[in-house]
Amino acid sequence: MEANAPKICNLLERERVLPQSYLFKWLLTLFTNVINLDAASRIWDLFFLDGDIILYKAAVAILKIKWEDLDGKDLEGILKVLSNLSDVIFNVILYINLCL
Repeated sequence: MEANAPKICNLLERERVLPQSYLFKWLLTLFTNVINLDAASRIWDLFFLDGDIILYKAAVAILKIKWEDLDGKDLEGILKVLSNLSDVIFNVILYINLCL
C-alpha cells in the first residue's frame, strides 16, 4: 500500500493501526457492512470480472476517499472512521480504476 497511498500508509503505521483492525471486516463481508450497498454491488461486479485484485484496489480507494477524515486522527479516531463508511458511494469505483 505504501506505493499507492504513502500518506495513508504513514499515518496508519504511525498510529499503529493494523490492517486486521479494519480490513478483516471489509473483506469478510465484501464491504457490505461498511459502505453503501450500491457501491458494494459495483465492487462485487468488478471482483467477479477481474478477481482478487479488486478487493485490494477497493480498500485502497476507500482509504483515499476517507483521507481527509483520517488525517490528524489518533488510533481510536481512525478506527471509528474506518468502521462506518456509509457515505462512500459510487466514487469508490472511480478511485479503484486510479489505484493501480
